[in-house]
Amino acid sequence: MRFQFLAVALSSTVIAVGAMPPVTAQIPFLPYLQSPNLLIHESEKGVETGWVYLDGRRLFQIAAPKGSLTERLQDIQQKLDQLSQEYFQKSDAEPNVQIRTEKN
Repeated sequence: MRFQFLAVALSSTVIAVGAMPPVTAQIPFLPYLQSPNLLIHESEKGVETGWVYLDGRRLFQIAAPKGSLTERLQDIQQKLDQLSQEYFQKSDAEPNVQIRTEKN
């Protein structure tokens, strides 16, 4: 009798500790969840980052799936350069300056 109790207790402990993650032992109705660290590392494998420049200076950084970063960078850079050129080619691009004097 004592041997059976010991065998059942030992085997249930081995099953509970070895087969189930610690969270499941505490909250048995939750499904098995993967560790968040594994998910982050898998998603980082397919992402590249690059800088967009304006007048030779870093403006902002973008991210894109591997293989499409160069195309995305070129597209954004081309649009930004076009907007910059259009702005500076306007004849009415004089700044509107107002000087206010306040008495304290």
